[in-house]
Amino acid sequence: MASPQKENGYTAISNELLEAVYRFGFTAGELRVLLLVIRYTYGFNRKSANLSASFIAKGTSMSLRYVKKSVKSLVSHRTLARERSSTKITKNYEDWVVPSRTLVPTRTLLLVPSRTPKKDNIKKTYTASPTAPPDGFEEFWDIYPRRVSKKEALKVWNRLSPSMSDRDRILQAVSSQSGSDQWTKDGGRFIPHPATWLNQERWKDDDRPPPTEARSLDPAQLSKLRELGYGT
Repeated sequence: MASPQKENGYTAISNELLEAVYRFGFTAGELRVLLLVIRYTYGFNRKSANLSASFIAKGTSMSLRYVKKSVKSLVSHRTLARERSSTKITKNYEDWVVPSRTLVPTRTLLLVPSRTPKKDNIKKTYTASPTAPPDGFEEFWDIYPRRVSKKEALKVWNRLSPSMSDRDRILQAVSSQSGSDQWTKDGGRFIPHPATWLNQERWKDDDRPPPTEARSLDPAQLSKLRELGYGT
């Protein structure tokens, strides 16, 4: 049983900066990379650290390609700063430029001819920011090895509307299955279309228990089968 203790090491970070981390709309991959950087900078009481992409990939259990994309996004958001191989967090979070990924309320006015608009004719709706893609879809699409029929895959993603934990499972499953014999055979010929993979919830394949071994029959059972005319 895990029993973490502060005496075995801890990460000292200001509450103000930590609040900024969970308040901004980072993707799941960006957040994992950001937490690892915090662990290896503030966790060692230093401002920066030499963190390679392969090191981050191993620490976060993410694919190397997904790590590079997440780091690039964090740098473009001005959340991370990189100088050669050194990486650090930009403490001045007011300089961070992170796109909003939350639903924003808008008011839609339903016009009724020859009438003065009343309170009942004002309908409150929620629409996503036009520049914000569905949470997690672009990360999924970027690492999926067979990128075809994006519109169909997006429809399935919107219908599933996966939670943050499910998005992490999906990305982890794609990373894991990309190295399987089925997906690497004949140059990826048998990789399913992304829409099909999502629709069948194939990310849950890794959760299925391995098939049980066939149980051998004891001599009495074999004898009974022979009496019934089965076997030799």
